[in-house]
Amino acid sequence: MSAFDPKRTYLVVCKAAILLGREREIALKSFRFGAVYCAPPIFNADIDEMGYFEPSELGISAALLADIGDWNRAFQSTYCDAYPP
Repeated sequence: MSAFDPKRTYLVVCKAAILLGREREIALKSFRFGAVYCAPPIFNADIDEMGYFEPSELGISAALLADIGDWNRAFQSTYCDAYPP
C-alpha cells in the first residue's frame, strides 16, 4: 500500500450488501470513505443511521482492514493541534 499523501483528496463512495436480521434480507447501503481527523474513515450518510463507524463493522477481509487501518493511522499522524496558529 502506498503512503498517505495529504495533498491528495481521498473520497470513495462504497456500496455494500448488508445482511439484516434472521430473514436474511439484503440491503444495499452507500458509505463514504475518506480522510477525517479524529474519526473513523467510513461515514454512513443515511438519515436513520448517520454517523462515522469502524471499518470492522463492514465484515471485510482482515487484509483490507489492515490496509485501511494503516492508511488511517498515517493520515491521523498528520494532525497538528497547533494549526492554525
